[in-house]
Amino acid sequence: NWLSQFLASFSSFGNSATYFDSLTIPNDINILKNYYFSHGFFRTNVNAIYSIDKNGKEIASLTYIINENEPTNFNKLIITGLENISSTFSQKINSIISIDSTVQYSDLKVEQNRDGILSYLQDNGYMLVQADQPIVEIDTIYTNSVNVKMNFKIGTRYKISNISVEKSGPGKSLVSDELIKEIVNI
Repeated sequence: NWLSQFLASFSSFGNSATYFDSLTIPNDINILKNYYFSHGFFRTNVNAIYSIDKNGKEIASLTYIINENEPTNFNKLIITGLENISSTFSQKINSIISIDSTVQYSDLKVEQNRDGILSYLQDNGYMLVQADQPIVEIDTIYTNSVNVKMNFKIGTRYKISNISVEKSGPGKSLVSDELIKEIVNI
């Protein structure tokens, strides 16, 4: 069994034949373009060339030619909807943000920053905070940069006003209310 796994790691020996279908090439090109686009390569060109050897071997050769062009960096991150939070929260959110003009654009980076802000706000009482879909403005003509706009709807900040703990079991007298507050971090 280990021999077949080893052979399969670098060859198609023992596997069923893989057939070439030129009709899937446009879909593959779109997948490649979307991949590059999501990583800040907005002017990527992808072409494909294929040939079929008909000298009895019936082997197809497929080559993708990818011209990435220049990657695009972030320019500005514009955040709205957080104007009414405390300056302490604003400072913390600014420290969470990892987008600046030296960073190459990526969809993942935008998502990570949005999720980091959401998590921080939820962990600090804004349980119902919502974020709109980020708006991404791409300028590949003049500045080759991206502006991202994120809007948040923070809602009401909730605070714990009262804690009631019901203890049971043989060790209930050994657990103090202060210990529970320390463990829960409130």
